[in-house]
Amino acid sequence: MVFAGEYCDDLTLALLDAHRRFGFERAHFDELLAGLEMDLTLARYATFAELRQYCYRVASSVGLLCLRIFRCDSDQTRNYAEQLGIAMQLTNILRDLAEDYRRGRIYIPGADLLRFGLDEGALGQLIGAAEGEASALNRDRFHELIQFEAARAEGFFASADEALLSEMYKPMLTARIMGAIYRRLLQRIRAARRFDLRIRLSAGEKLAIASRMALESAI
Repeated sequence: MVFAGEYCDDLTLALLDAHRRFGFERAHFDELLAGLEMDLTLARYATFAELRQYCYRVASSVGLLCLRIFRCDSDQTRNYAEQLGIAMQLTNILRDLAEDYRRGRIYIPGADLLRFGLDEGALGQLIGAAEGEASALNRDRFHELIQFEAARAEGFFASADEALLSEMYKPMLTARIMGAIYRRLLQRIRAARRFDLRIRLSAGEKLAIASRMALESAI
């Protein structure tokens, strides 16, 4: 409807106005909607390839849309947005392990659980109400699994950094702040020993990161 120049309510009118100003690509909206559909229909992912597609759809697509708003849409910034989106969504998944499990969702790929000798029951003991029942062996395996998944996310953060030229720091400041906050959150996750409580950064920590990113952009 919007891409045909039409609207039916205030929401679609606002989207139509934004599309006229920024020239969004419909493909990115289609990918985002496909990702939302995955959340409604899938509760498990067998491989990382499947999970990567999900991360791209629900996170990278948003970053790609934002490039038009930032007025810096190029091959390099698209690569940055794609890599950063996947990194941030993988970080979200690690942060929300317990919450997602209670909702019946496990985003850790089944192949990764198998690789570290874990199953869904053991995972539930480690991140759910029965955490104390988990064996010492499973706790060690779980810690290794978290380090593995976190290293994978860190790899995407590093790829995003490599894709962004210094002259793009200023127009991409908002994205860089978000990326830095999530990267610090990932560091906090890697150091954690329990996951039944949600890991967070304080408002002060976020402000300090934002200030540092802004200063780098001004240099």
